[in-house]
This record gives sequence, structure tokens and C-alpha cells, in this order.
Amino acid sequence: MDYGIIFIIIIVIIILIAIVLLIYANRSNVTNILVSFPSYRIQYIDNLLTTNNYLGLRNIPQYAPSNGAIPLQDIDFYESFVFSGASNTDPLGIWKIENLQQDNKIPITSGSEVYIANFVYFSQTADQTGYLTIQPASVGRIPIKPTADIKSASVFIYTIVGNNLFTLYFKGAKGGKLPIIVDRTNNLFVADPNPNVKPSVFKLDFQFQKSQ
Repeated sequence: MDYGIIFIIIIVIIILIAIVLLIYANRSNVTNILVSFPSYRIQYIDNLLTTNNYLGLRNIPQYAPSNGAIPLQDIDFYESFVFSGASNTDPLGIWKIENLQQDNKIPITSGSEVYIANFVYFSQTADQTGYLTIQPASVGRIPIKPTADIKSASVFIYTIVGNNLFTLYFKGAKGGKLPIIVDRTNNLFVADPNPNVKPSVFKLDFQFQKSQ
């Protein structure tokens, strides 16, 4: 009996088992990292040819009349957006995803209902503002803004579509679902009123997950 051949066969079997275990471990990391890290960069990957494709926040001047005379600027008006300079070093582009029960012992898996909050905006305010909320819209795509506390935060359905890749749906009060997409015309992070629209694909970026 050629023990050398048997030894080689055993080594090959061990290597194959190790590869299978590594693949399985990498699949598990999608949810384990969500539990392990407090915050993330979120990258829009439908078009990787554009480099500044991270979910961020920007302050947009909003004017309201003061006694019908001089308009005043509201400096606390923010909107969530993608592109337009949102890179992986954007100081406001840090997010956290937590399950509906707000219990870190419950892992986020495909189909989990979650809240999404801007980590910087959230951590610098005493009243937990920064949770993303679907804003009422009469027509067209619905904007999503971090203007609400946890009591009025919108619920999103987190669906895993690959390693660290996911899509989002907004869960309506009556159980309906609206796909979350990036509106490439205005570079905004929005809910599409057409439930049949394909949701955008996003990626969790862990290399820059710490706040600056």
C-alpha cells in the first residue's frame, strides 16, 4: 500500500474542509459584524464607476417667513443623500443600524426590521435625534431625513443579498413595503412609491466605521 498517496489524499480532504469552513464563516460575518461594530459607512454599489457614492448628510438651507416679512434660515434642516462629494471620509457619513427591539443580543438577519440612524448626528444630541424618517410627500419619490427621535423613526426591512450587501424597504403602517433607492437625478436617498421598483443595493464599509 502506498502510504504517500493516502497521506496526500488526507491532506487534500483537510484542505477542502478548511475551505468550506472559511466560506461558511464569511457568510456568518455579515450578521456578526453588524453586532460587533457600533457604526458603519454605507456605500451605494449599483454603479461603482463613481467614487463618491457613500450615504451621507448635508445641511440644506431652508427658509420660512418670519411674520410674513424677512425669511429666516433653519440651519437644522438635513437630508440624506448619495454622491455629490459623499466619500468614505465624510465626517457626517457614519451610520448605525439597530434591530427594532434595540437589543444587541438579537442578531440582524435577512428580513429583520431595523432602525437607521446617523451615528454622528445621533451621538451629539441629547434627545436621540438622527433616526431616519420617511417624510410625507404628495407626489413622487419620498424623501428620508434624520429629523425624528426613536418614537417616530421609520422601520426598514433589511434584506441581505450578498456578503455585506443589502437592500432596504420601508415598512408602512398597514404592512405595505416601498423600495429604498438612490434617486440619481437629485442624488437623494428616497423611498419609491412604486412597490415594484427594484431597490438599490448598498454595502457596509467597515474600514472607516469609527467617528472622527
